[in-house]
Amino acid sequence: MLVNLRYRNDIVIADRYIYDHLVHYRVSERKQWFIYRLFLKLLPKPNIPFILAADADSILKARPNYDREYIHVNLENYRQLKELCPDTVFLDSGEIREKIDLAFNNVHTYLNRKNDGGE
Repeated sequence: MLVNLRYRNDIVIADRYIYDHLVHYRVSERKQWFIYRLFLKLLPKPNIPFILAADADSILKARPNYDREYIHVNLENYRQLKELCPDTVFLDSGEIREKIDLAFNNVHTYLNRKNDGGE
């Protein structure tokens, strides 16, 4: 698996983590969750996993060769990941600025908890 990593102090940002690969399978079938959870246990766990999802129309504009049904299935699979990985922050509605603000607030809260002797 190829992952782009950028380091800044002790914060690591990984683009396109394992979740991008899982959505191509049947995430909605709970009988498959055992194998997904096994993968997730074996891989390093991100402190704050974010999924930033565009709406189907935006994806179709950027990728006109994608089938609309394929896009809807993948978007629904991303939503199902929230059940499989409850710590995931799923950002799928609102303007991009709202998504950025929400992501920043989640990171800020996490870092404050960590600095206060929490986790």
